Parts: sequence; C-alpha cells; structure tokens
Amino acid sequence: MQAKQEMRTYVKAKLTEMKSQQILHSSEKIIQQLMPMIDQYQVWSVFLPMKSEPQIQQFIDLLLARGKTVIVPQVDVNILEPFLYTTDVKIRRWKLGEPTIQDPIPYLGAVDIILVPGLAFTADGKRLGRGYGYYDTFLAQHTKVKKIWLCFTCQLVDDIPMSEHDMSVDGIVLG
Repeated sequence: MQAKQEMRTYVKAKLTEMKSQQILHSSEKIIQQLMPMIDQYQVWSVFLPMKSEPQIQQFIDLLLARGKTVIVPQVDVNILEPFLYTTDVKIRRWKLGEPTIQDPIPYLGAVDIILVPGLAFTADGKRLGRGYGYYDTFLAQHTKVKKIWLCFTCQLVDDIPMSEHDMSVDGIVLG
C-alpha cells in the first residue's frame, strides 16, 4: 500500500510539472490516435478530464456529432454509475477540480468501450488510480468491454504493485 501511495505522489508531481501547452499538445496526439476507433464502437464511456488529465472534450464532442452514445461514469453514493452525456449537459466542478454532470440521467444499457483515466500505467496494462477503487469496481462490472487508458508519457512506469481487486486495461493510448 505504501508503494502505491509513493507512486501516486511521484506521478502527481510529474503531472504538475507539465505546462498547459504540453498537456494540450499531448492531448491532441491522443485524440489523433483515437480517431480510427470512432466507427468501431457505438457506446463510449469517457471521463470528464481534470486539468492534469488528457483533454478529450474535443473528441467527446466529435463522438456526439457522429451520433455515438456517450456516457460518463461518476461517483454516486460511493460507486461509479454511468450517466448519459449529451450536448445539453451542464458541468460543474467539485472542490478537487473533478468535473461532474449536473442533474445526471442514468444510463442502463451496454457499453462498447471505456476510456479510462488514472495516475500511472504499465505497458502491459496495469493501472494505478487515485486510491478510491471506484474505477476498479466499474471496470470489474464490464469485463468483456474494451478498456483503453489515455495517458501522458510521464505516467508510464515499469511496474505497479497490484492488489486482488485492481483491474487492468486492454490497451494504452500514449500522448
């Protein structure tokens, strides 16, 4: 557990060092790599990025313009629940800067692909989140769904200590 916390602290410091221009440039690289996947999936689970995460709003808008169903998992009573994301959605920010949907509409259908946030990942798909286990629980409910982590180079590490409940991803899009 201590090793995970130390890794979180280390990667958060690296993310803090990134300038906004670097984040935008790396985010554009990530979006370009996602473009060929658009027509492969109909229902996309995405995340609303915090300032230190890949800025994918432009990609989310493109998904909506192409008629894709977009959902956003967000915390509801200590569990991640999927909510529908549309062009009419209003966003608010929590104290920690995490964007959330105001007056969310629950989504009960199937999901085709999940774009996963996190703090650190390995090339073989091990994931280190923020330490609350929300995404591990959500990913465990979608074992047959494609899971892709979007990350910056500074978030890629050699190894991550894994616990029994920790979930991996199927692929990484690196910016």
